[in-house]
Amino acid sequence: KECQVFKEEIRILKRHKMDIKKLKGIIPNEVYSEIERIMKIRRGAISEIRLRALGCSSVLIDGEYIILSSKTDTEILNSLLKKLCDGAIYAFRESISCGYITLHGGIRVGICADARYEGGAFVGVGDVFSLTYRIPTYMSECTEELYSAFKQCSSGMLIYSSPGCGKTTALRSLVRKIAEC
Repeated sequence: KECQVFKEEIRILKRHKMDIKKLKGIIPNEVYSEIERIMKIRRGAISEIRLRALGCSSVLIDGEYIILSSKTDTEILNSLLKKLCDGAIYAFRESISCGYITLHGGIRVGICADARYEGGAFVGVGDVFSLTYRIPTYMSECTEELYSAFKQCSSGMLIYSSPGCGKTTALRSLVRKIAEC
């Protein structure tokens, strides 16, 4: 059978949002408090937090970037990266050389920093200029439909949409469903 093609704006589907308390301790307290205040006014799912030393930090809630008034600098970001690596940045060298580290719960933190090399080999980072937290969400609304289409596919499935619409989130939900069966 020919596979069904889903060209659906996944962002309009309701997502299970993560508990904001899980962010406490992995982002600066001032930023956490500001996001907590925003979430009391505005309901939605946080999918990204961008902390910038040389510009405005922001949070992405349901596809809309909200600029934060909280300020960070390279000193704060340097110490935060060290904390995220449990004080052992060297142990995360391989992951950091790819530009990110993965935290508990599947949170990925993209790192923009001065890279340090010795003899052509990556050995660590200097000043950190930006940390981007990608927060996984889970969609239950389309999972059954995707799973049903996946089972009918004999050669593969193509999922496409504009950037930021939730392709990775949909695939994670599908993988979770496959693992349950």
